[in-house]
Amino acid sequence: MTANPLPILFFGGTFNPPHSGHVHIISYVIQHMKFEHIYVVPAFHPPHKSQTDQVDFKDRLEMTRIIFLQNRNAANVDVSDMEKYLPAPSYTYRTLRYLKEIHPRSKVFLLTGMDMYQNLNQWKNYNELRTNYNFIVLKRLNMENPVISEGDIMLDNPFWNVSSNKLRENIAKYYKTLDNKLKHELESLLTKELLEYIIHRKLYQ
Repeated sequence: MTANPLPILFFGGTFNPPHSGHVHIISYVIQHMKFEHIYVVPAFHPPHKSQTDQVDFKDRLEMTRIIFLQNRNAANVDVSDMEKYLPAPSYTYRTLRYLKEIHPRSKVFLLTGMDMYQNLNQWKNYNELRTNYNFIVLKRLNMENPVISEGDIMLDNPFWNVSSNKLRENIAKYYKTLDNKLKHELESLLTKELLEYIIHRKLYQ
């Protein structure tokens, strides 16, 4: 009899921009669980995000690929453009349905933060998410642990205090100042390759 396959992990987000915190999260999870495949999925058309402060999907996808290529411990991580081919807006249940179609025998986990987990009842097709999938929950600084449903997992993770909003502000500031200290700080959070891509594409000016 064939053994059950390892689970699949879905990690979605706008990745606007992606940063070292996202990479640390995946590295931490990989150290504590085994997965057949890990899908890092930039949202093509996020339903609850303003489009005015986002760069194009093509750039967010490429930036995410650049930063995750630096993570040599994540050989089975796939930065995927799958949501480009799914109906818009990019509701999570649609993406998970697709993953279940291509991995019908695997348990599918969704990696999410504690703040999002506490508001699952506000997600589109909440009952389907709760019935068909499981969640891996990241602790957030200064938040009390929520009640975890059966089959879900609460991580005892460290905190990576990196803000995409702050990064966008500092990138815009760097264009104006060309401050080397700020550049080194950005490289430490984005990688040198990713910052070079952002500057070349004139993103977040």
